[in-house]
Amino acid sequence: MLKKLVNGYIGGKRTPLHRVAAWLAIPRGVYCHNGPHTRTCPFWDISEEHEHQNNGYCLYMGEGDWENEYMSLLWDKCKECGVKVWWPWES
Repeated sequence: MLKKLVNGYIGGKRTPLHRVAAWLAIPRGVYCHNGPHTRTCPFWDISEEHEHQNNGYCLYMGEGDWENEYMSLLWDKCKECGVKVWWPWES
C-alpha cells in the first residue's frame, strides 16, 4: 500500500484547481527532487509490494514502474510526468 495521499490525488484523478496546486508543488527539472539531499516531489512514492528498481510510483500521473511496458525510472526519481521539465543547456 502506498504511504502518501496528497490533496486528494488518487490514481491521477484531479480537478483544474488541483493541477495548478500540483504545478506549484512539483520541482523544476528532470528529476522528482531539486537536487541531492533536497525536497522530493510530494507526488513521488515507492511501493513496498514491488521489488527494488520496479517500485516507484507517481501519484500525479497515477502510474507505477511495474505498470509500464517500457523501462520506467520512477524508482530512481527520474521525472516522467513532464511537468516543469528543464534541461541545463536550455535557457
